[in-house]
Amino acid sequence: MEFLEKIELALLSEDPFVQQYAVTILKDSYLATEGTFFTALEAYDKGQTDLFPASVLPRIDYMPISEKGMQEILSRLEIEHEHLIHYLRLAASAPVEVQLKYKEKMPYANKEYFEVLEGIKHADTQGLHQQLQSVISQLERDYFNGSLFKLGKQILQELLFRNEISEGEIINSLRSYIHDNTFILYGGIFKIFIAGELSLKSLVPDFISLLQKEEDLALEEIANALIKMGTPSVVKAVEEIALHENAYFYTLNILAKIKSPEAEEALLRLFKKTDKISIKTLICDSLCQQLSVKGIPLVEDLLKTGFDSSILDLKESLYANIKINGIDHPLAHSLKKSLLQEMQSQRNIQKRADAGFFTLDKSPAQKIGRNDFCPCGSGRKYKKCCMN
Repeated sequence: MEFLEKIELALLSEDPFVQQYAVTILKDSYLATEGTFFTALEAYDKGQTDLFPASVLPRIDYMPISEKGMQEILSRLEIEHEHLIHYLRLAASAPVEVQLKYKEKMPYANKEYFEVLEGIKHADTQGLHQQLQSVISQLERDYFNGSLFKLGKQILQELLFRNEISEGEIINSLRSYIHDNTFILYGGIFKIFIAGELSLKSLVPDFISLLQKEEDLALEEIANALIKMGTPSVVKAVEEIALHENAYFYTLNILAKIKSPEAEEALLRLFKKTDKISIKTLICDSLCQQLSVKGIPLVEDLLKTGFDSSILDLKESLYANIKINGIDHPLAHSLKKSLLQEMQSQRNIQKRADAGFFTLDKSPAQKIGRNDFCPCGSGRKYKKCCMN
């Protein structure tokens, strides 16, 4: 059974840990189809659990939404109220032309939002480039703005749709940009995004060299571009620098998201090459994201000897992996019991917080830059934590 088939079955699972994991590991793999989107809606329709209320609906905006998908969203907006905001977010993830086609039927439509989208579709090529430059200037002047960053990508996708972007021009300009700049600004980040959309494999060596530099948002786009390409040659190039101290978080994520036998084998080899528990923990999780049966003994052993629980919970990864693969594993029962206990503990903490025993203040008093750590103390970057 192919990876996507397993995931779509897992989405429909009545086991909330399996369902949640399926949504998580499919994201950023660029494998989801319109059919996957409708499977996710079916999973939501089957009913929510007390453990993860509405766990599917808020987390599937990465799935492709065509005109048929938009029609389904609109039909649900007519009768759905409790999770209205999630359906509106899904609608906003559809291609610009689809959103504009159905804007008159969209409840709670934001007039200014649609005016911006109209501006993209109706502008000439020069106007689109001017809009993009304005977006870049605002991003560089202000702090990270997710909506503005998305707008820049929408403008670029419109230019791609019109065949107004030359592959050769992107390759040459991006290489020149990398050569001339020690820090990648938003103009360069958008070029990386386009290279990924066009799957410009000749830039793989350039991206590999950049992966060894510390620059958060640029590295995310480089990782996304390499995942979109997803070829055996990409896997080989990533494996060669995978354990670099500045790169391993991104390289291992790339190998986790490229769902291929080559990526699985690369992760198995890398596990043997490192003694660092934190890296072994990430490799084991990446193997689970691959739904690797070969990796299960490695994960079991690391659970016994000790993994880095400050990074992630390998118990959840292993449990979901063996269940999605349909393996009758002796650890399955104890793993689920442990996960349920931890979830209940977290819920008790939340109840105490809601009751006012202590306050979880997640609102920073000052502006936070795109690479700054979140003031809540999670250890994650602000835009990946409380900003969301």
